Amino acid sequence: MQGDDVPCLLCDAPRTGVFDALASLRVCGRCGHVFAHPLPSETELAAFYSRRAKYDAWLENETAREAMWRRRLALILPRVPHKGRLLDIGAGTGQFLKQAREHFEQVAGTEISDSAIRIGRDRYGLDIRHGTLSTLEFDTGSFDLITLFHVLEHVGDPGRVVARCRDLLKPGGVLVLAVPNERGLARQRLLGVLKFALRLARLRRFRHFGWKGIPRIALDGTQDEIHLSYFTAHSLTGLLDRTGFSIEAMSLDPFWASAGPRGC
Repeated sequence: MQGDDVPCLLCDAPRTGVFDALASLRVCGRCGHVFAHPLPSETELAAFYSRRAKYDAWLENETAREAMWRRRLALILPRVPHKGRLLDIGAGTGQFLKQAREHFEQVAGTEISDSAIRIGRDRYGLDIRHGTLSTLEFDTGSFDLITLFHVLEHVGDPGRVVARCRDLLKPGGVLVLAVPNERGLARQRLLGVLKFALRLARLRRFRHFGWKGIPRIALDGTQDEIHLSYFTAHSLTGLLDRTGFSIEAMSLDPFWASAGPRGC
């Protein structure tokens, strides 16, 4: 697709505009969503997240991450009336599922990373299914809770993922989403500095950023994460509304994996 003939990943608007040509980002005039174009393939993304050392830092910071998941779980449990079946999409190494299985009748997880699945099996005794919602089969209306912690920004079809979650939930089921606030105020305050650095510096690290301060996608191991979408509260709530969800609560995630005095 050339020019403006690039549809939106979120609302399927047929045309989008350029948000940042240097970082290969598009923006939707209808819903405001910003996303990368062109997108890496699912095979490329799976290979990127299956690198053997990808989750070494998670294991080194395991205690702090345990506390983070424990606090998040404590926020979620009161909002789930029936503790029946839980599906965690993009389960990573499975630390959340390890804690959640004590509270639910059955837990399941999906993941595209071979190395993460291996850790979840060997370290936590979990049978995480390899694949995505588009490749794995689950019964419609079979889950009481579906969670996506920092997953939606990594998928090439976020609108269809959320719609699939709706179909998989039982009546009255709960969907929990967490996405990064990468277009927030702090990033905007750095924008002037980044623009100046991009124009003047010859340092290699600055060449990976676009004019908006967002890095270009690189699959060569120089980046820890590959984000395909950049959500705002407006674009995310719009997606949930269009998909038929009723939003019960929205806030900044107060918990992160840190061993510092303000961490978990």
